[in-house]
Amino acid sequence: MGTSSGGLANPSLDQAAVLLRQGEPAQAEAIALRASKDDPVSARAWFIIGAARHSQGNLDAALSAIERALALDPDLHEARRACAAILLELKRSREALSQIEELLRRRPAATDFLVDAGFILEELGEPAAALARYDEALQRTPGDFRARLNRGALLARLGRPGEALRDNQALVRSHVGSAAAHYNLADVLLQLDRYAEALVAVDRALRLAPDAAG
Repeated sequence: MGTSSGGLANPSLDQAAVLLRQGEPAQAEAIALRASKDDPVSARAWFIIGAARHSQGNLDAALSAIERALALDPDLHEARRACAAILLELKRSREALSQIEELLRRRPAATDFLVDAGFILEELGEPAAALARYDEALQRTPGDFRARLNRGALLARLGRPGEALRDNQALVRSHVGSAAAHYNLADVLLQLDRYAEALVAVDRALRLAPDAAG
């Protein structure tokens, strides 16, 4: 997270951030609101307020607070990413994509933002553009888990199971403890009618995540 105005540390905001991580969003919001009154230009205070409201399911109020944080500090990247996430939940996917694209303009080498963009493009029904973002992310960071996972799943949905299989096989090799990786591998193997191998993969997924209904 950032700092309060003037770059000075703010112990009350540190406390609010800890409470938020501990699952106490109402207390975190109350402390951050008091801090915002003491320091009206603290972008960090408004970001924490927005995150706390988001955790409580108050999406419109959360968005308002996050937008205020961004107005105070347009370079607060975690607030912009949070803004995109809230917009996505509000079914305002095109606006969410605009926020991620702004992040990419500010930090063009950030793999996470490329993967975020790909995910939103999938939500918008633009699989080719999404695939291009995942490809770009993997060119920059070949071992990125989310990019490889999402790319494999998208290729499977596009009816390209052979390519998806290669992605998912690479993923289970590099992330042997990921239930999602093994589950996606099983899904692609089923598409390819390789049932015995699919059963092995889904059994591994179940051992890693025994409560997963899928």
